[in-house]
Amino acid sequence: MKHFILVRFNDKAIGVNVVDDMKNFFEDAKKIKGVNDVTVSKCAVKFPNRFDSMITITFANEADLMSFEDSSFNHAFKKQFGPYFSTKVLYDED
Repeated sequence: MKHFILVRFNDKAIGVNVVDDMKNFFEDAKKIKGVNDVTVSKCAVKFPNRFDSMITITFANEADLMSFEDSSFNHAFKKQFGPYFSTKVLYDED
């Protein structure tokens, strides 16, 4: 199961390398049970109708995704990076 998080940054992200910071942060996610892979990508094209970054997390199954949603790791991610997001979209795929 893949979990996609698409984010658009707000003005607080100006001058901050948020994507690299998120890449470093998510290195620890690979140690979480049920997380098979994590990729943090930066948008290659800077248009106003594009999102700035996409995080893709691959889980073994839906139960692992649900466990991750409630994890202290996920809460720390929201606390640390949420202030930089103007928009966040979540999408899950089998």
